[in-house]
Amino acid sequence: MRTWVRSVWGRVENLPRPLDDPRGHAPGRNPLRILLIGNGAAVGYGLRSHELALPGQLARHLAEHIERGVEVRSIAGGDFTVVDAAAMLDSRPVESLDAVVVTFGFYEALTLVPPKIWTLRLHALVARLRRDHPELPILFVGPHDIRSVPMFDSGFGAIAHRHAVHLDLLGREMTEFHPATTWESISPLRAEAGDRHRSPSDYAQWGREVAAHLRALLDRSAPGWRSTSPAREHPLLIADDDARAVAVAKFRRLTSSPSADLERIVGLAQKVFGTTGAAITLIDDEKQWMQAVSGVTDTPDGVPREASICFRTIDQDDVMVVPDSALDPRFATGRVTELMRFYAGFPLVSPDGHRLGALCVFDSEPRPDQSIEPSLLREVGMLAQRALWDLAADDERGRGGVQRSDVDGDPLPLS
Repeated sequence: MRTWVRSVWGRVENLPRPLDDPRGHAPGRNPLRILLIGNGAAVGYGLRSHELALPGQLARHLAEHIERGVEVRSIAGGDFTVVDAAAMLDSRPVESLDAVVVTFGFYEALTLVPPKIWTLRLHALVARLRRDHPELPILFVGPHDIRSVPMFDSGFGAIAHRHAVHLDLLGREMTEFHPATTWESISPLRAEAGDRHRSPSDYAQWGREVAAHLRALLDRSAPGWRSTSPAREHPLLIADDDARAVAVAKFRRLTSSPSADLERIVGLAQKVFGTTGAAITLIDDEKQWMQAVSGVTDTPDGVPREASICFRTIDQDDVMVVPDSALDPRFATGRVTELMRFYAGFPLVSPDGHRLGALCVFDSEPRPDQSIEPSLLREVGMLAQRALWDLAADDERGRGGVQRSDVDGDPLPLS
């Protein structure tokens, strides 16, 4: 079996795969935050963009039926295992998540992971996900048909398929022990034999099915989740401010030199909204820092965070508008009114859920809050957030990436 898997490795290695930021996005207020983690369908083989693969398809199909935006963050790899996931989650807080979608089983079936070990590891993964978020809804998506991938449609593939069916059954039994947890299946879509492998329509079908399963789970376990209100609390901002400060320090380092992308985004924001200025700020445990500014040259840097409007913005889920800071009791006695009578900002979040700062536009004169279209500011804010995440991803690649253990010691990125 091991020799057979090795024999198809070359073809698997040459399949196209997404190389962009591993996330999917559907615009809207108070976005639902989903973590997609696993192997198999989550990897996206056959495509070059996560927006066309499962993260993007899931985000869009889920958003069609709710009053909120959706952000899907993906941690996936062909040889990514349950053990790897548990280890990686130790450095990635889950408190700010609304749900997790787990897609393990394909790789484990190919490598014939023993059933008892499989079950124990699934229980351990649920316990790890629930350690800091006891009521976190978890959707497990079983492995799609291994024989639907032509290179695995053989006698050995039939063995792996039978093992996958057994692992799938054990997974379903495992979820019976955990509330707000379910195990579902997706259609066995036939992959193409060539480099194309899978098309956007395949992932659209899977995204539609996973979104339906996730909606059903959330309807049962999280009443009111479809609405944009009431606003959620963010324990990371309050209970883990030291860790947030570490995340901010990292992004301050990454933006210590001028970034063409960030400069372009603040310039776009100033032009689109016709304001005196626009900025991308980062806020640590003491001060606010301007990382990119457009339209003004005399913006104060390093001001105490309690005196900044952006510090209030990162305590929000969505766009915050201050029509006239001189009339707002939160800011009327501060220095901020000298430069920012009007303010609108969108909170920026790190890949692991820490509030970093804000994308904001401001004027020296008051303006009605109707002068800002929240959905447009939200989209520009998401551009800024993606640019920050790209800087972090480039930095991680430059440092050699994330090291992971592997069950068999062999890299087998399969989907």
